[in-house]
Amino acid sequence: MEDENIDIGEYEEEYEEYDGSGGDESSNKDVQIVSYTHSIINNNDGMHKIDLHIAIDINILEYLIGGIRKIKYVDNTCMDITIEPFKTNDIIIKNKGLLGGNLNVKPIFKNITLKDWNKISEKKRDRVINIIKKMYV
Repeated sequence: MEDENIDIGEYEEEYEEYDGSGGDESSNKDVQIVSYTHSIINNNDGMHKIDLHIAIDINILEYLIGGIRKIKYVDNTCMDITIEPFKTNDIIIKNKGLLGGNLNVKPIFKNITLKDWNKISEKKRDRVINIIKKMYV
């Protein structure tokens, strides 16, 4: 018999972890604040596992070349999340939920904003556009 998921809607809660207060600010500036939700999974043996769920925003650079995102885990430790280039599928980290559950990380691609685009010169924007045209034309 397979694991039976309990309806997450009944058990979904958000936990704000780490508010940035206290401690050495310089060591915490790269740690992302995340909200956790969870789902309870019934095992065949009557025990329960709890999967944790978070979403992290990734920018165009992280999408193209990948990277490592630091998050504050539920036990107040820092955890590195590896972002693979060109992937937006969920990242599942086994046994990092509660009671043997998994941590499910949903990368959400956030495209470039006009504010960020305007941070570079018009000449550089034209160069970027010409490079992109070569990929699609």
